[in-house]
Amino acid sequence: MLLADLGARVVKVEHPEGGDVTRGWGPPWEPATGLSSYYLAVNRNKESIGLDLSSEAGVESVRILARRSDVLVENFRPGGLEKLGLSLEALRRDKPRLVTASITGFGRAGEEAELPGFDLLAQPRRA
Repeated sequence: MLLADLGARVVKVEHPEGGDVTRGWGPPWEPATGLSSYYLAVNRNKESIGLDLSSEAGVESVRILARRSDVLVENFRPGGLEKLGLSLEALRRDKPRLVTASITGFGRAGEEAELPGFDLLAQPRRA
């Protein structure tokens, strides 16, 4: 969101059926679109593409996007990207200057590491 606010072209990869689950988090919802205010706030200025990452075509599309990008930020649960054959190391082999970042809701280790995390859940937690 912040990169998009600063003028970067941000393409968010979402599941092709329904997309980001936060689209329906409400109330409140924006009346014209039915999208949640939360979703609209944290996804402002972003573009969205629906890709089925369980398919080779979807995975290859991510590889193509990564080769055309300067920065890739992923927020899968730990190991999720690697299970798809899209490790950050592999993506950087295809484009060595690609800047990558991996974020999680609850860290990469520990008893809560496998839990899905959202911004609203992570903010109030103390380290």
